[in-house]
Amino acid sequence: MKPKKILSLILISALCLSCTACNKNSDTKKADKSSSVSESSEESKDDSSDNSSENNDSSSDKKDKIEKVDINDYFNNTSPNPALWKVTDNDSDNVLYMMGTIHVAGDTTFPLPDYVMDVYNGCDGIAVEYNVKALQSDLKELMAFQSAFVYTDGTDITNHISAEAYEIAKNYLKDAGLYNKLFNSYNAAYWMSLITNAQIMNIDNLSTDGVDMHFINLADKDKKQIVNIEKLDAQIKALGSYSDELVEYMIMELGEEDSTTITKDSAEELAALYNYWADGDVDKLAEESDIDEDSSIPQELIDYYNKSEELILTSRNKVMAERASQFIENGDNLFFMVGALHFAGDEGVDDLLEDMGYTVERID
Repeated sequence: MKPKKILSLILISALCLSCTACNKNSDTKKADKSSSVSESSEESKDDSSDNSSENNDSSSDKKDKIEKVDINDYFNNTSPNPALWKVTDNDSDNVLYMMGTIHVAGDTTFPLPDYVMDVYNGCDGIAVEYNVKALQSDLKELMAFQSAFVYTDGTDITNHISAEAYEIAKNYLKDAGLYNKLFNSYNAAYWMSLITNAQIMNIDNLSTDGVDMHFINLADKDKKQIVNIEKLDAQIKALGSYSDELVEYMIMELGEEDSTTITKDSAEELAALYNYWADGDVDKLAEESDIDEDSSIPQELIDYYNKSEELILTSRNKVMAERASQFIENGDNLFFMVGALHFAGDEGVDDLLEDMGYTVERID
């Protein structure tokens, strides 16, 4: 099992909410970065082993040495043709169109082709995994989301991963200007989302708003309905599915590479996922996130990975298919869009709907 296989699952599933978890968007990134630096300075007063000016100088030196990469150098498709399906109920002739999305976008992602935009223009609203934009503006929901990742048993992150892994993760976030002392009270899965954010900060021309957020913004502007396919707790379970052991493994992998290599590897892996999405090749996405037995990796780590995959994909696919079925039976004129990986393999949403008796056609 290669580390990249684990990284694929984390990147493709966590990016949608990692920005929300960190409260990041293009307007707040600089403000959050300033807050993080301020918090780091305050931490140095509490911890005599930290020297604030030394850490700041060290971070600045490392940032200067990190080579930024342009995601366009890794994208090989300038005219995306994402996978789209037409689902028909043979009894009522009700139709639902479904598209696989991806949580990143580049300079050439939009506009999407006519066969996609024709569906959007003809719909009354969109159905998305979860309206992250609404979550960001709903203080009560956002607090519920954030608190779901906070330890409530009196422990902090240092009690759940090794001291070495903690230092690697902490320093990595500091170098990215993302570390905040308050993060210590958050669980390992939350730290993984922070690290995911840090990994993509030095990738130019990459938007983590992604395709789903593009349509959420478009529907907002066009006064179209935006329907949540899942409840917030399903998103929390997905993001929180990474075990302490799995997160520690990924952190230790970070410790073996320099920051520039990590940035290039992240760009390469994200671009691979994007390219498969842009080609409409959802099965390749499944291959990218699938892993085989490997004697170099402890079996328990593979088991943890498989449990995460179950929570992130398989169990959610069933819920998504049920919701799609409800929309069809109700005759709702919605454009149904979820992450493309939810259509991959033999247990994708499209396959499950076909098993329910619906006619499912791929639209090219």
